[in-house]
Amino acid sequence: MPTPLAFLQVLVAPDQRTLLEKAYFQSMKEEIAALATIVPAEKLAIQWDTVFELLILEGVRKSQIDDTREGLIERLRRLGAELPAEVELGYHFCYGDMNHKHSLEPPHMGVMVDLANDLARALPHRIDFIHMPVPRGRDDDAYFAPLSRLALRPQTELYLGLVHFTDGVEGTRRRIATASRVLPDFGIATECGFGRRDPETVRHLLDIHAKVAQD
Repeated sequence: MPTPLAFLQVLVAPDQRTLLEKAYFQSMKEEIAALATIVPAEKLAIQWDTVFELLILEGVRKSQIDDTREGLIERLRRLGAELPAEVELGYHFCYGDMNHKHSLEPPHMGVMVDLANDLARALPHRIDFIHMPVPRGRDDDAYFAPLSRLALRPQTELYLGLVHFTDGVEGTRRRIATASRVLPDFGIATECGFGRRDPETVRHLLDIHAKVAQD
């Protein structure tokens, strides 16, 4: 699910965002509560798609809503705190995916690592997983170096989005090798899920995951 900030930034006039935020947040609370009445909490997973928060923290977007670091963390904390304890909670850190290109290519993982650490400290609800994207061309040590200061709780799994259709198994293994020099334990995923792409490519992407998992 996109965080409220995504909806407000994209679909609401700037001078109306603050006025609408409280009502929209309440509506999302009610939607989650409704989901929990249909899907048993222990079988329900909620993933927050966190894009504008990252772009603001990277300094390339502004918001008419409180976009201080403290304000962004507090709103993400509230979203996580609303979930029943049994619901699985995850965050997809995202830099956009228009025609398989980011709105901003992250220079390194520093902003993502700092946000993950802030959430780990702030949230009363456990975080089950966090996904961080890895651009196709980043198999260098500098990109992954900030992972050395990642401080997640033991129950939180990290997934690196380093599987790319265009360079397949070889490119995936190369990025895994670089990341492993900093952090040996992580899962793998595509950079931004399986959406917005030709369905014919999905089987090949799954094959890449399977072949790398056998290493």
